[in-house]
Amino acid sequence: MKKLTIITIISTVLLVSALTIFFLPLVFTKPFVLNESTQQVNPKIEYVITKFDLFKPKVTTLLPLDDGTIYASVSDFERYNLIFFRDTGYNDGIKKPIDEGSVDARFNYGDLQKAKEIASKNDLSKVNPDVKNIDGVGRVVDNNSNKKALDLSEAKKSENYYYDLIKTEQPELKRDINSFTDLMLDMNISDIRKKYGSPDLSTTTDNITKLDELQYLINSKNINFIAMGFDSFGNLKDDSYKLNSKLQKIVIVKQDRTFVEVPTKPDGSFDFESVKSKWE
Repeated sequence: MKKLTIITIISTVLLVSALTIFFLPLVFTKPFVLNESTQQVNPKIEYVITKFDLFKPKVTTLLPLDDGTIYASVSDFERYNLIFFRDTGYNDGIKKPIDEGSVDARFNYGDLQKAKEIASKNDLSKVNPDVKNIDGVGRVVDNNSNKKALDLSEAKKSENYYYDLIKTEQPELKRDINSFTDLMLDMNISDIRKKYGSPDLSTTTDNITKLDELQYLINSKNINFIAMGFDSFGNLKDDSYKLNSKLQKIVIVKQDRTFVEVPTKPDGSFDFESVKSKWE
């Protein structure tokens, strides 16, 4: 009995120790991020868990500047091993720029603790809870209705033109979002054009999928268009696509300029159902 008790105590201690080590990086994030060069350049940098996940948390990096402002960049992190995390360089599957374009928000004050509190409660790449004191690409939050509203000052910026490229008031020219739910990763441009006809627009740069992209208008009060990213179009002149270009990514672009990336199922089809609540 005594031997069993000792074994139980040792096992419990080992289990508690292992769990403590496992959770520690999510409590004290900074020492456990594999980003040593950045730490050496600016030891003031801070990391805030914006979305808790044991293996792939969303983290906001806060960089205090000499002028008293604070830069914020939101990205997906991944667990490198038992105790270390690293920045994937992506946010919601979209690759972030390596220059100042990666900055999602700027706090116009030097209160780091306040910035950390805000970043822990808001994804600053999508939501700006205080437009008077924070410059960013996010949307204003209407606390009364708890809905996102368009920040008109951002809407007027020329770099946001992409979201307004496709507009029409003729519903008959738009497609039903439900008709896209059986798309497969191995579908190519030829298959999709036979099924849905010619796209409403095609772009190869400055788009949401960061791939060669076809866009189809959707008949919905919440959705503007569906963006379909392919591996390579080839020559776009005279609408002569590389017809075997394979579908790689689908992003739903909403009327308020926010977007929802559609994940895939194990069989390679796109799982629209799992994210349906985000645009309904």
